[in-house]
Amino acid sequence: MAERMTSEGGSQETPVEGHPREASALEEEVRLVDYLYPLYRRRGLILLCLLVTAGATALFTFRAPKIYEARAVLMPETSGGEDVGLRATLAQQFGVAVPGQKADPSTIFTNVLKSRPFAERVAERLNLVELLVRAGRSSGVTSVVDLQQAVAERLLADVDVKVDARRGSAITITVPGEDPILAAHLANTYVTELDRYNREANITKSKRLRLFLEERLRQANRELTQVQQTLRTFQEQHKAISISEQAKQTLATLTKLEAQKLDLEIQREAQERFVRESHSQVKALQAQLAALQKNIEQLKYAEVMARAAERDGPLEYYVPLDQVPLLSFQESRLLLEVGTKSKVVELLTTQVEQAKLDEARELPTLTVLEPAVPPQRPSKPKVKQNILLGMVVGLFGGVMVAFMATYFEREAQDTMNGSKWQEMRLGLRRDLRRVVRLGKA
Repeated sequence: MAERMTSEGGSQETPVEGHPREASALEEEVRLVDYLYPLYRRRGLILLCLLVTAGATALFTFRAPKIYEARAVLMPETSGGEDVGLRATLAQQFGVAVPGQKADPSTIFTNVLKSRPFAERVAERLNLVELLVRAGRSSGVTSVVDLQQAVAERLLADVDVKVDARRGSAITITVPGEDPILAAHLANTYVTELDRYNREANITKSKRLRLFLEERLRQANRELTQVQQTLRTFQEQHKAISISEQAKQTLATLTKLEAQKLDLEIQREAQERFVRESHSQVKALQAQLAALQKNIEQLKYAEVMARAAERDGPLEYYVPLDQVPLLSFQESRLLLEVGTKSKVVELLTTQVEQAKLDEARELPTLTVLEPAVPPQRPSKPKVKQNILLGMVVGLFGGVMVAFMATYFEREAQDTMNGSKWQEMRLGLRRDLRRVVRLGKA
């Protein structure tokens, strides 16, 4: 068995005898040396490629703009979604529809953060369009609408929103930027606007119920005011405060008047029978009897509220007996309506307050686990990683150059292939000179 040994100066054939396994091992050893020797001879070239590539990478890395990443982490929280007794009761009373279970808050908030309207909202909150115009970075765009769309597109492309399932579905908002303070402010603005957007746009079951109850409470207050005004008009018209109490007073007054009337009649009869020359006294008694009879008739049959006549002191109004049933009925009806409306208002007021508490518990809230702070070190470019990558690329490039140089050198030593390579080099040089002359002409 023979093996062709290759070296830089030439090649020679060396017979190899023995066992086939020994020949195979010798063949592998020769091939390994054949690959390593060119690298050894051109180790300087390989090192030069490595250093040049690493240096160029380092220069590019240090001259590249530094990018800082501000990160905010928030945790959506929500109640278990169970209906409390108040909502169930009111749903039965007023026919309020109770929607089904909502989706995961993390998914909802992530979709909101990645939406164009939300990006435009954040840009408007921070006046990013005005900042771009002042900084001269509008890129020739003059339309305000186009600038708003461009800013929103940039935010959607740069801001990274992810859900970390390992941290209990926490949402991470990462904002890159050349200014660390602006990046942190932008990340915190995302959190603030998300919380505000959630409170403005999220309609929960309790919120629907609260809005319904508040409308019913306003309506009940209007009805109560109307009934109270009707009762007040009734009392002013009939000079009545409490019909039942005033009816008792009327009966008591009638009893006294009837007793006085009977006493006066007895006195008059006595004067007429037993006293001579009592004509003037009889007339006085008759006048008193007439006044008493007038008061009695007013208390019994007057169409309006009556008061006792010929009485000193404050005015006292009495309910005529023939009007007691009607006025008592009207008063009872009005008092019943006022009491009913008052109870409704009291009940609705309690239910509105309870609905507010339920709404506060049910509304998905945001707990900021890690507010964004201005980063101290840039996240990009990564100096060590880039330089290491440049060294690896330079090493592989130097190895490839070493192998190619060895290959061309061996081909040049071959008389047949060497003449062809020489002819190709000369031809390419002539073509290059012609191109240069044509370019100058």
